[in-house]
Amino acid sequence: MIKVINVMLTVALLFTAFALYKVEYSKRAVKRDIALLETRIEEEKEHMKLLTAEWSSMMRPDRLETHARKHLALRAVKQTQFVRMEELARRLPERTAAFEANTADDPVGAMIESFGE
Repeated sequence: MIKVINVMLTVALLFTAFALYKVEYSKRAVKRDIALLETRIEEEKEHMKLLTAEWSSMMRPDRLETHARKHLALRAVKQTQFVRMEELARRLPERTAAFEANTADDPVGAMIESFGE
């Protein structure tokens, strides 16, 4: 009877040792994965800092003004371009018959067509 108990305890000890070894090995693998992820996170943080600095550089007002003058045909706003709300209805172009006919199907398309006329 004691031999059977000894064999069972030995098997239980071996099983426990194997399970402990497997848990330890898994723990080390997880630690390696965590270290790798932390390294990647730090790299991404550095990359974000670089992109933020680059964005700040690209959005400098003097740089934007230079590019706007170079690539856009902008003119200064004239005083006559500002109107009161009461005058707005009087200054809007009249709706044409083509605009009214196409409004049900495609209002934006009709508006674009009416500007071309």
